[in-house]
Amino acid sequence: RLGCAIASSTIDRWYHDVLRAFHVVAAAIRSMASSPERFLANIDDTGLRILDRDAADGRHIGHVWLTVWDNQFVSATVSTDWKKEHAAAALGAWKGFVQCDAYRGFDGLFRNGGMVEVACWAHARRYFVKAKDRGDLLAEEAIGLVGRLYAVEAEATRKGLDPAARLALRRERSRRAVDLLWAWHRKVGGRTRPTSPLGKG
Repeated sequence: RLGCAIASSTIDRWYHDVLRAFHVVAAAIRSMASSPERFLANIDDTGLRILDRDAADGRHIGHVWLTVWDNQFVSATVSTDWKKEHAAAALGAWKGFVQCDAYRGFDGLFRNGGMVEVACWAHARRYFVKAKDRGDLLAEEAIGLVGRLYAVEAEATRKGLDPAARLALRRERSRRAVDLLWAWHRKVGGRTRPTSPLGKG
């Protein structure tokens, strides 16, 4: 915009210099984020197009593994494929609670007892939503019950409750919603065809 022509080789060098500088910062954040006093890690991956001269169309799909530690720090690990080793590398030797989706690559992380799996209601809910969108109206009740859990969390956040008060609110209200959801499952599960949208979910 200033009319100054900069060689692409110079821009490329600047780019790599910045990456090297940020690598130091990223390593420090990861060390701080995954320290033993952390309580919870949330991890998920997303597909990423990577330029590849050897690929048929000049690119292939890699993955970015994002980990949020105690809702404070974020670290990212990039891989060229979707192998389970990268899920393990993203969490490293850290021990504690891990919230993740149902990707099979995570399963091995919980076998030695160092990491404890925490389920995600958003991932569970989406299968009920898919079933409802495909015409299975039985799923509406389940969606409503999961919505009660969301409402409890929204109230706790709105009120700024500390962990102890949040736990008390969950025991008072969330447990009831979960009990109703299991009761719904026992009532509906036996008469749902495995090939139906709800059965597949």
